[in-house]
Amino acid sequence: MNHLMIDLETLGRRPDAIITQIGALFFSPENNPREYGEQFIASVDVGSQKGRTVTTDTIQFWLAQPHDASAHIVDVEDTNLPLISVLREFRSFLTMNTQEDEKLFVWANGAAFDFPIIDNAFEYCDMKTPWEYHQVNDLRTLRNLVYPKRCHEKYRTDAANGKGLMKHDALNDCIQQVAMLQELIYDLQNNAFQTG
Repeated sequence: MNHLMIDLETLGRRPDAIITQIGALFFSPENNPREYGEQFIASVDVGSQKGRTVTTDTIQFWLAQPHDASAHIVDVEDTNLPLISVLREFRSFLTMNTQEDEKLFVWANGAAFDFPIIDNAFEYCDMKTPWEYHQVNDLRTLRNLVYPKRCHEKYRTDAANGKGLMKHDALNDCIQQVAMLQELIYDLQNNAFQTG
C-alpha cells in the first residue's frame, strides 16, 4: 500500500505548535473491499518541545473534551516519548512499510494544518521530512470539490462518521478520514457526485 493518512493532535494551530500525538495509517484508496494497512500511533512528551508554541483557544478546546480524548496529554506517566524519538520511530515505520520503487501518496484532512506542523517538527529536530512536496494530498479539498454543497453531511459508513471511534485520537481520526476518502473516490469512479 502506497497511500498514507496522517493526523496530528496539538496544543496550537501554528506551524511550530506543540505536538501531543501523531497517527498514521497505510490504506488502499479503493472502497470495496475496504483495506487498511499498517498503523502508527505515538504520544509525544510536551516537555520535549522547548520553544514550540501553544495557543489559548486550543487549550480551551482540550479542556472542554472528555477525559478519554485528552488522556494522551494529561495521563502521561512516562509513556510519552520525546518528539525526536517519535519522529525517528515514524520515519522507521515509513521505511519498513514502503517500497523504494513505489511512489508514496501522503494525505491529511487539510493542507494548512498537519503538513506545516509536521514539516516544522522535522526541521526543529534537524531531520528531513520523509516525503516531498509533490507527494502531499488534501482530503478536505477533494471533499469540497466532489460535494461543494454537501461537504458537512454525514457519510455512508460508520467509520467515516466516526461512530465507535474516540474523537481526537490521531489514529482514530486517520481511520475516519480514510473511510471518507474511500467513499469520495468510489463516488468519483462511479459518477455518483453532484457538481456546482
